[in-house]
Amino acid sequence: MLSLHSSNEPGELSQWLCHDDSTINIISVIIIIIIIAPDAVARPSLESISSSAVKVSWSAPRQPNGIITRYLVERRLILDDGASADPVTVTVVVVPPYRENYEYLDESVSLRPHTTYEYRAAAQTSAGLTHSPWTSIVTRSASTSL
Repeated sequence: MLSLHSSNEPGELSQWLCHDDSTINIISVIIIIIIIAPDAVARPSLESISSSAVKVSWSAPRQPNGIITRYLVERRLILDDGASADPVTVTVVVVPPYRENYEYLDESVSLRPHTTYEYRAAAQTSAGLTHSPWTSIVTRSASTSL
C-alpha cells in the first residue's frame, strides 16, 4: 500500500513521507490548487406571491469549485416592448451553512402589480461569480375590494 503524508498548506514546498510498507522515502512536492468560479447556477424557480412579492428559489451549483461565499439575486424590469429596463436590482443573500436549495422573498416596494420582471441567481467564490440564465414572471394583479 502506498501512502503520502504532509502537514503543509497547498502551494507551499512540502516534505512528504512516502512509504509502501517496505521502504520510507522523503520527497519534496509543491501542491498547486487552481481555484475557479462555480459551475453554472440553474435557472431559478419563480412564484408570484402577491402583486408586490415574488419568491425566488434556486439550487446550489453541482460543482461549487470552492466555498460559496454568497449568492446574489438580481431583478430587472421588462418593459411593454419586451426590452429590459436598467438598472438591475441586486440583493445579496448571505450563505448559511451549505444547503442544496435556497429561497429569497422579494418584497420590494418597487414591485408593481401585473408587471413583468426577470430574475437570476449568482453564486460567488473567492475565484469569481457565475450567473444563472434570466427567468421571467408577471406579478399578480392588485386585489380589488368591492
